[in-house]
Amino acid sequence: MNRTPQHAESIDFGPFRLDPARRLLRRGDMVSTLRPKTLQVLVHLLRHAGRLVSKEELLAVVWEGKAVSEYVLTTCISELRAAMGEEPRRPRYLETLHRAGYQMLVEVVVPDDETGGYAAKAPVVGRVSELQRLRRFVDDACDGNRRVAFITGEMGIGKTTLVERLLREIAPTRSPAQALLTGDAPAGVVARGHCIEPFGAGEPYMPVFEAIGRLGRGRDAAFVVETLRRNAPAWLVQIPRLVPAEERAALRSEAPTPTQGAMLRQIADGVEALAERRLLVLLLEDLHLSDPATLEFVAVVAKRRGPAHLLLLGTARTGEVHAGSAHLQGLVRDLVMHGQAEEIALAALSRESIATYLANRFVRVSVPAEVVQTLHARTEGNPLFLSQLVDQLVADGLLRVDAEAEALRADVG
Repeated sequence: MNRTPQHAESIDFGPFRLDPARRLLRRGDMVSTLRPKTLQVLVHLLRHAGRLVSKEELLAVVWEGKAVSEYVLTTCISELRAAMGEEPRRPRYLETLHRAGYQMLVEVVVPDDETGGYAAKAPVVGRVSELQRLRRFVDDACDGNRRVAFITGEMGIGKTTLVERLLREIAPTRSPAQALLTGDAPAGVVARGHCIEPFGAGEPYMPVFEAIGRLGRGRDAAFVVETLRRNAPAWLVQIPRLVPAEERAALRSEAPTPTQGAMLRQIADGVEALAERRLLVLLLEDLHLSDPATLEFVAVVAKRRGPAHLLLLGTARTGEVHAGSAHLQGLVRDLVMHGQAEEIALAALSRESIATYLANRFVRVSVPAEVVQTLHARTEGNPLFLSQLVDQLVADGLLRVDAEAEALRADVG
């Protein structure tokens, strides 16, 4: 059951500010008071900004399973459009997908108590289906069914952006406004490590050491250290600052230096123990630069069959040759073929997705098809190149808003 908190900070989206406690929607000096059900519809759409929300879902969530006609929902949508000054045929903020549902097209921002600033919940342009797949993996992991997924694609294709968007949903909420937007999103912990191309042989398990070390120095430090003591004592010796120097010395003296196989078994056991009772997302970035031992760890975790609230995510760049590229490609192919992992291969943005990106960035103006075509041709749909090109064109005055025509203009060939 989703209920609006009595006290919540403001929520910003596009040019609007929502005050949920007083049911006020502001845009500059214009203020609209929303009916309770209309407010709940808006909150649910903001909570899931960037993805299609079906009519059935809205009716079930907002009206809590009561038998009501679709008319009550369309009335709420009409009220929202009126409050936002939006025309249904030219959506800038809220899009209607015929017979399917609705989608918020703008970035959503809530106060972030941890940083003192703001946290954005932005639509992931052109990646709706991929994000939905990742959300299903999270749900599976929350049910105790371990999942392993590889997010792959060329440089700048949006791997990190997609993963960051998912992680914002998993991170524990820190304020009423964030709780309002995340709703029943799972609370979990995230451990992340980066693979770095070595100069020489490199250090085995380096990104795993980094991920577990960060987790052990966070808010759950006592739990992490105690879990490693029981399941992976050899790893406490290898990760600085998790335990005092005297304890590390004692651990070294109590047992001989473990073999790589023993190290592997210990950390696999340790990770499973960390994920025994709650969701653990283990993110290993740039696996194409990985050492062989880390890839072996990924394989062991994927092939084990015991229950664990574990989601292991690996990002990897394609189209480049590195020392570990062939090993990684073989591993991904083998695990996917045996149903032990899934690969999400990100493709270039379509023209439609580029048009959506421009509509989000330049609100309240139309985006001509020729501008979209030009940017698509110049960037080949690469999100990073698109963002950089648009920044440069704006800085040079070659991409600008024609206020009189309410349209985007580009002086590029």
